[in-house]
Amino acid sequence: MQNSDFEAQPTINFAKVVSVPTPFSWSQAYNAGKLFVVLSLEKNNHNEDEDSDSLNILGKNLLSKLEEEFFTLDAKNSASIKQAILATFKNVDEVTTYSFAASFFTANKLYIFLIGRSGVFIKRDLHTAKFVTVLGKDPKSVTSFAGNVKDNDLILLTTDHSNNFLNEDAFLEDKSAYAIADLLTPIVLGKEDGKISIIILKYSEYKPLIGNDASLAEQKEPKEQEERLQQKKNIFAAILNFKKYIPLKNIKLNHSKKVFLTLAIMVFVIFTSSVYFTIQKQETAKTQALFEETYPEAEKKYNEGNSLLGLNKNIARENFLESKKILQHAISLFSKNSKEEKQVSDLLKKVEDAISLSSGVNLVNAKSIDPKESTFLSLQAQKPQQPFTKDENNIYFADADAVYSFSKAKNSEIAIIKNSNSWQDAIALGVYFGNIYILDKSQKQILKFAPIQGGFGKSNYFASDFSPDFTSAVSMAIDGSIFVLLSDGTIQKFTRGNADQFTISGLDTPLSSPSKIFTDRNTSNIYILDNGNSRIVVLNKEGIYQNQYQTEILKTAKDFEVLEKDKKIYILSKNKVYEIEIK
Repeated sequence: MQNSDFEAQPTINFAKVVSVPTPFSWSQAYNAGKLFVVLSLEKNNHNEDEDSDSLNILGKNLLSKLEEEFFTLDAKNSASIKQAILATFKNVDEVTTYSFAASFFTANKLYIFLIGRSGVFIKRDLHTAKFVTVLGKDPKSVTSFAGNVKDNDLILLTTDHSNNFLNEDAFLEDKSAYAIADLLTPIVLGKEDGKISIIILKYSEYKPLIGNDASLAEQKEPKEQEERLQQKKNIFAAILNFKKYIPLKNIKLNHSKKVFLTLAIMVFVIFTSSVYFTIQKQETAKTQALFEETYPEAEKKYNEGNSLLGLNKNIARENFLESKKILQHAISLFSKNSKEEKQVSDLLKKVEDAISLSSGVNLVNAKSIDPKESTFLSLQAQKPQQPFTKDENNIYFADADAVYSFSKAKNSEIAIIKNSNSWQDAIALGVYFGNIYILDKSQKQILKFAPIQGGFGKSNYFASDFSPDFTSAVSMAIDGSIFVLLSDGTIQKFTRGNADQFTISGLDTPLSSPSKIFTDRNTSNIYILDNGNSRIVVLNKEGIYQNQYQTEILKTAKDFEVLEKDKKIYILSKNKVYEIEIK
């Protein structure tokens, strides 16, 4: 009987082909675990003045959102995955056309999901050139189906414009995913169409594990690999010490029996050696396959990042972060001190150095200044439990009784809005063109107070049928849209009372215990006080990482004031005011 330890596991061998993006079209092939996705985007209005990176940024945000929605599902089935996909694309603007295809494997079952002019081609009989073809039908809704997958099934996921030539080529017959990708690459690049993305998948039940899907995580840990190596050593130990177990000199045998026993021993040695070398060959091939599936992809991302450093540091940084993710997963797949583990470790160090180089981290010295330099922060030091905000002329704060306005010119305060059971738990204030906004955590509402003759008129920012989750809200900022910071580092964005898409990208270390967010209509960026990491993080208003300032006093900071024009940030920490320079 064959030892189950040495049985090969089912695997998904895959390869990708993606066209070169254009200013108005972009595509990507993506995989995480056993989820495989192709996505293309196209701008319909072809605005020459539009940022050429906008589709790239949108595409990466969509893939990040899909990953977040997908991997938080309690149960993964057709209905739940479909809802995750719809949630991912719900806020894409009308001028952007997208084509999407995804497959997900669980056990021997395959789920397929299509949007727009995407397609899936499934080939079961490798000796024919015929495919089962399913094309997406609706540009906004999801077409889905599921079925059992079998050994040697070939599946191609394609985006818009790629499916009009795939089923015409008989050269796809009986080739590996990599060979097919090599043949398709010049065809795809020759079309000069940025909307082409293809993933070729080959499902194998009885072949060595290849690919960087979730089944890689099921590989033996280094300790188990060492145990198996010891088992092999024991086989040879048994051979070399055979006389210990069968002491021939003490056994009286005639000549024919001695010949028979000698032949039996030789057969045993040959058989055992054959088993050992077969196992060794299989494991060497498996290790090499794993290395070739992980290391080149990580190296490619690293090289792409280096080539982009002088052009777009944020995109370069994203490539480095993707490379790091691949390598951190891969390093556990190889035996300690093996050639492969050393190569992965060496590249990982280079990637981490590149991340540090591209991060824009500024280690700054915060100098103590006279509190009078920042009336906004010195006033907060006197009223530590109250939410604050400001505009050009006034500082505003609130308690359970009222909202107060402090005039910078007159150096005096007055109550401007009485609390007539309007708010219960005011945790944050905002001001925009004279309107005062209060985030009331207990009511799950943002109250708007607009100036009217003789006072302020109250209204709710959100409609009665919309109730956002403010359970962990800690701060708010307004620049026309409203940004709400949650304690887990998530930022919720709302525009005209509706939820708006906002994702942080390019940040190497996640936010930890953030406490304040700041932006306004006169400020170019968004600033976040990240106490857990002793830093202030700077994002642009699309959520893309720009910079960060680190100093120890930020761990205990309560609030900060940004003066972009003066290139200064004032910080309130332990009732003292400090200054750092914006670079």
